[in-house]
Amino acid sequence: MNKNCIVFSILSCIFLLFHSMCYALPFSVVPKAGTQLPTSIHLGSTATAYYTVANETTLSVNNNFVKYLPPNVSQVTSHGTFSDTCGSTFQLSKKGDAGNSCTLQLTISGAVNSNDPDPHHHLFVCFPDGTTCAGTNFSLNVTEAQATRSALAFVANNVGNNISVCTLNTDGTFNICNITGSSLGFPYGITLNPAGTLAYVANNSGNSVSVCPVNNDGSFGTCSTTGTGFNRPFGIITNQTDTFAYVSNFNSNNVLSCPIKSDGTFGTCNVTGSGFSSPGGMTINAAGTIAYITNLGNNFISYCRINADGTFGICNYTGSGLTQPAGVVINPAGTFAYIVNNGSTTVSYCVVNADGSFGTCALAGGGFLGPAGIAINSSGTVVYVTNNNSNTVSYCPIKNDGSLGTCVATGTGFNGPVGIVIA
Repeated sequence: MNKNCIVFSILSCIFLLFHSMCYALPFSVVPKAGTQLPTSIHLGSTATAYYTVANETTLSVNNNFVKYLPPNVSQVTSHGTFSDTCGSTFQLSKKGDAGNSCTLQLTISGAVNSNDPDPHHHLFVCFPDGTTCAGTNFSLNVTEAQATRSALAFVANNVGNNISVCTLNTDGTFNICNITGSSLGFPYGITLNPAGTLAYVANNSGNSVSVCPVNNDGSFGTCSTTGTGFNRPFGIITNQTDTFAYVSNFNSNNVLSCPIKSDGTFGTCNVTGSGFSSPGGMTINAAGTIAYITNLGNNFISYCRINADGTFGICNYTGSGLTQPAGVVINPAGTFAYIVNNGSTTVSYCVVNADGSFGTCALAGGGFLGPAGIAINSSGTVVYVTNNNSNTVSYCPIKNDGSLGTCVATGTGFNGPVGIVIA
């Protein structure tokens, strides 16, 4: 079946496509010489396709245009790779003359099905009347797959108004750190969705949350704000099913539960749980059943059962000997909690009881400078602590008894680091 049949109306286009009738073509649309059409992309990345569109008639025609494109495909209409990039409309000289073709540059951001039965989901180039069109025998067919990504650390720099992205060496220390993120406002908390494709940043002075697409190298695409009702947001975390995000409002002494829509943005955020006092950092246990929230105002940790509808059940206090706890993390085994004490420049570790409360708490290490955020690697062997006052991140190996070994600085380029997440 020849998909390049000339059409004099959209209805006749469909008729001709399905009845294999063909007339003289107004255009030829073929892959550009020296290029290949992409067949796969990594999730969250893009690919580019190039076609040569040539006028096959004996008349010069102005204001030709691309009428239809497949889903997840957009046209580059200016500043393309080639000097003859087809614009949003383009002039083509008659067949055989100079200027009778241009390069159609397409950006592919997701899967494309060449067998899509909807004719509106295939490439069609048209004369100005919009009814005389041609497709291509070289349809895009692109699969999308999750890319394999090295372990990365994301650090929120509240003074720099940006995010540091650091690759991890095999021993867990930081390798190269680069800056990413835009339009952030004194970022405090940061978390990633379970797929690692979106980052959520709590902007403390901006009273907002930014959602940022994450590229395969860890850099951010264009960030936008989502949700409402934030008041000096400090901590942020998403649940394991990627259905709810939780944001702590330091100034309002509350936590918001925000449903996550299919595009990653938030629906209506509502207050959930109770009893918070200047809430800060947050985490959720590996089972996804309990949320932990630090309270800088009363030196306790709130632990709240998570209901099936995403709301918090009854919240209780736990932990002892804490001083302005700013961040909390639970190890993957669910046996120990690690808390940064901003008021005493120390880290505490606490045994986690079967009901989620904390048992005995003890000091795990000291000498930190304005410790604000804490994270743990996926194997539960290293804790990372952000030092807001010294613009450093501490790398602390975990000993067999759960305490911390000697901590050393790792990575560079931080500017007021607070929140941290390992992904």
